[in-house]
This record gives sequence, C-alpha cells and structure tokens, in this order.
Amino acid sequence: MNLNRTSRIAAPPERVAAVLVSEELHLGLERDREGVAEAAFAVVSDAPGGRVFELRSREYRRTLTGAIDRSATVASVTRNTWDASTKTLRWSYESGNSDRIRIAGSYRVEPDGAGTRLVYDVTIDARIPLVGGRVAKYIAGEMETSFREQDRRIERLAKAPAS
Repeated sequence: MNLNRTSRIAAPPERVAAVLVSEELHLGLERDREGVAEAAFAVVSDAPGGRVFELRSREYRRTLTGAIDRSATVASVTRNTWDASTKTLRWSYESGNSDRIRIAGSYRVEPDGAGTRLVYDVTIDARIPLVGGRVAKYIAGEMETSFREQDRRIERLAKAPAS
C-alpha cells in the first residue's frame, strides 16, 4: 500500500530541511506516539552532504486488533538518511516484533514561493496471511492522522529562532 501526500509549510526550505534532520523533531514525535515506552536518537554519520541517524524505540506490543498490550515491549528502529543534494530524507522502520511488516518512505523538501512544499511518500507492506491488507490499511490510517500533527510541529520548529 502506498501513501502520497504534499503539505505546504510556511517556512523557508533550509529551515524545514534543518528541522527534518533534528533530534528535537524526531524524539518529540516518537515520544508523543501512542504505545511508545521509550525513545532515543543517535547520529550514525554526519557529513556536509548528508546525515544518517536512527531513532531507537521500545514500544508496547500490539494485539492482532491493534490494541496496546502493556505486558511486553518490542524494540524498533527507524533509520533515516538525509541527502542534501536532493533535499530528501529517506527512512525505513523495522520492528523486532515482526519482519512481516515493512514500512519505508521519504520526505522531499521543495521551494514553494516564500515557503516549502513537503512531499511524503510511504510504502506499507504487511505480509500477514488473510489480514495483511487490513493491517496495512490500519497503519495507513494512523499515519494519515499523524501527518497533520507532524506538519504542525515541523512548521512550529522551522519558524522558531535558530539556536
């Protein structure tokens, strides 16, 4: 299943790009996500043309219906790779809970007048017999809902005075 979305952020592309690779954005979003017990941000490599970083989390296990089971946690890693030449952040999510669900995507930063167009592309692959399609639709719905909050947070951080 593929999701594509374009948002307009009322901030310059350079600021939006800086926010997209920031610890503040990713840790904030992860800690606010339902079912996350703990989260940590780690830079794997940092160079003028790109940055690779990971968001490592412990999430409460989910039941087959998507409900949170607080009796156990599973590890997950979201690996992000920023390419400054294409102004694209590519990411992939892996959960220790299952290799049957793969989620990956990208954010592309494009100038749009005085602001920025942020283009999201996401692929959800749920390889679960009989219910995989429903699981992918559930994940897609959760992501669609989170995009709005993510856009608001990116815009707020991009408009904040640079530190």
